[in-house]
Amino acid sequence: MWYSGGWEKCSTGTATSTDGITWVKNPANPILGQGKMGQTIACRNFVVKHDAEVYVYFSNSVGNTPGTIYVTHSEDGINNLAPPIPFMTPGTVDTNLANSWMVFNGTKWKFFYDSMTPENVWETFSATCDSPLGPCIKDSGPLKGLQIGTGVYGGGWVQMQNGRYNTYFLASVAGHLFTPVYHACDAGTGTVTFDNHGSLVVDMLPGNDQTGDPFLIDGANLPDRQSRMWVTDVYNPTGHATIGMATHTGPLSDIPCPVGN
Repeated sequence: MWYSGGWEKCSTGTATSTDGITWVKNPANPILGQGKMGQTIACRNFVVKHDAEVYVYFSNSVGNTPGTIYVTHSEDGINNLAPPIPFMTPGTVDTNLANSWMVFNGTKWKFFYDSMTPENVWETFSATCDSPLGPCIKDSGPLKGLQIGTGVYGGGWVQMQNGRYNTYFLASVAGHLFTPVYHACDAGTGTVTFDNHGSLVVDMLPGNDQTGDPFLIDGANLPDRQSRMWVTDVYNPTGHATIGMATHTGPLSDIPCPVGN
């Protein structure tokens, strides 16, 4: 697991587990940020393995400060990391880049990321890339169909399932607080045109105001056939965040796409 810790001093650490529940932190943490790899802030991670390399994406943004998404890589994504390079920079409609995730659709790499818009609303954007290191061409405008109330806020996970893009994302009905996790699928094979606004899949626990930043593992090829989702829970009044886990018996492709608007 690659995870973020802290806020103004947000950095990236790793941990290992044999069951997904009990974790041992890397004693060398952080691997990025707090001066490591020349980065002051390195958080909101996504990791993808391709061929013999593991690519680690992170943002140098906290709060509403303008941010850039960087990428580094190595054989294990932990040791001997390549110098981080800017991967996606802010534009006129995506002014503050935060969470990101990458998926290969069979021909091209699709890069999804959250950004603040000039209207101070968090939305999800996408880009088409030649490789995990780019170059990339941004798709026009935010992805429509994912909006729950005031839009997408922070975090997300995308994967190809049954030839469609499936996403689990954090969305809000009133600002950025009180935000559970929703699930949506694209309207057609490989189009990334969501038209169903999503269905609620993980609600908030009592006493917290945000459940999000989901990451999933498909249970299709696991011995116990358990698909797993890890999410962050932010509790009031302390504002501290913890990581929780939810399970689904069977592969993620068994979960139907939401129907209608």
